[in-house]
Amino acid sequence: MIRLFTKNLTDSFFGKSLGFFLLILLASGSVRSQDKRPLYVVPELWSEIETRLGQDSPPTTYEFIPQLVRERFSNQPDSLYPAYYAVMIRLEHLFNLNAAIYVGEEMARVAKKQNHPEREAAAYSELSRYYNAAGIYQLAALNTEKALAIYQVLGNEKAILSANFARISLRSNSLKQGGAIPPLESLLERAVAIDAPMLIKRIHLRLMQQKLLAHQYREAEKHLLYLENLPVSDPIKPREYPYLIETAKGRAELALATNDLVAAERYYQKTLKLSREEPGPWIEIFTLHALTELELKRGKLV
Repeated sequence: MIRLFTKNLTDSFFGKSLGFFLLILLASGSVRSQDKRPLYVVPELWSEIETRLGQDSPPTTYEFIPQLVRERFSNQPDSLYPAYYAVMIRLEHLFNLNAAIYVGEEMARVAKKQNHPEREAAAYSELSRYYNAAGIYQLAALNTEKALAIYQVLGNEKAILSANFARISLRSNSLKQGGAIPPLESLLERAVAIDAPMLIKRIHLRLMQQKLLAHQYREAEKHLLYLENLPVSDPIKPREYPYLIETAKGRAELALATNDLVAAERYYQKTLKLSREEPGPWIEIFTLHALTELELKRGKLV
């Protein structure tokens, strides 16, 4: 039976600056990009899953989810993995990482049984994100290493770099302040060399976060400028919101560090607005908390 991680998620979330949670959103879609299939879940299937999840007593196991999926696709084995993935992402959007992890583990087993190494590696990558979000770093690292080993055998350079990015990000939790910056900068050079635009954006974002934490404000601003100059669609696409949110938050934190409280409030308000446009309750809660702290700093709250 899989262990439940709700408390770990809550504790680890507020123990950080939210950057890792946004990286969950930024990293998603690896399986989707390989399969080129829509994230569609049969309404009747999803309704039954939601009903079971919404029962008064929280489930002690999530075996009923893959069981329902298997029943639905019993005569379509090729559709099983993408169906699991679509359900998993729906569960992620509900912030139910316990259930998402259970389904992700089942995805990895199915991919291995069907002898589909790319899908197996992608499942491990998704599991690493979830375990990281839950603060279970040992399992996050284990799944990253599993994915990396497969990508190295396949010779998929972009996937190898992406897995190395996840590895560095995980290790940054135990490195001394600023210790993750040199390997991230080296990785950025390699990502630029092979033209991996999505990974380049993610590395810039992580470097901005790391340099703010290390009080390297001028260096952090260089990455902020890169992120601010990224093209934005009209209307804004869902995948663009995490970059916009984290950039606005980064500007707020930079302003706070230089004691520009007016600018800090302006950018936190922008972060709040963006989090409400693309509903993200955890991000909204964090930003409201930051604004409260800002008011306390100004002495406006007793």
